[in-house]
Amino acid sequence: MTIKGQMLFALMLLPILSACGGNGSAVAPMQTVAIRMASRIPPHVAKSASANLVTDSDSLRAWTLQGGFTLGKAGQIGPVDAELAGTGTATSADLYSAIITVMPARKYTFSVWADASRFTKGRPILMVTSPSRNAAYGPQFAFSGSAGRFSGTISIPNGVTRVRLDVSSAGGTIAKGQKFKVSRPMFSTNG
Repeated sequence: MTIKGQMLFALMLLPILSACGGNGSAVAPMQTVAIRMASRIPPHVAKSASANLVTDSDSLRAWTLQGGFTLGKAGQIGPVDAELAGTGTATSADLYSAIITVMPARKYTFSVWADASRFTKGRPILMVTSPSRNAAYGPQFAFSGSAGRFSGTISIPNGVTRVRLDVSSAGGTIAKGQKFKVSRPMFSTNG
């Protein structure tokens, strides 16, 4: 049976399981079915069915590295990291995506795994920009701290259908010999 067939079969059973009242646990039957369905979907299928609009999140191949960013090897925070080596002085470097199609007036969340702990002054930012990168839409999200997922949510302005995602060092200072690392960008709609 194909994955699509397994999912359809599970969805057909959902009303029956819900009406029967359970599986002997305190968890509602619908939640149990959803958990089981998710655990049976192979990782490559689950990944392709995600709401992430960044198509090269693991490789960063379609991203432009500017101002000193380089692609690193597989690291702790992702299969490929974008790395910016610190010089001990202020730096203006950006990592930005290919153009992404969006729906006007919808909310989207932009997030990345990053380790910003090596900044000694300033903080990097996440932002959503016009395709030409001459205008930012919504707020810029500054972040700091050790490795983790950092995010911000914006509403796409009316009339806007294409954007770029940008991670910027924003003129901050990275300790000499240390690296600012970015990996696994995600951009998804919130409804």
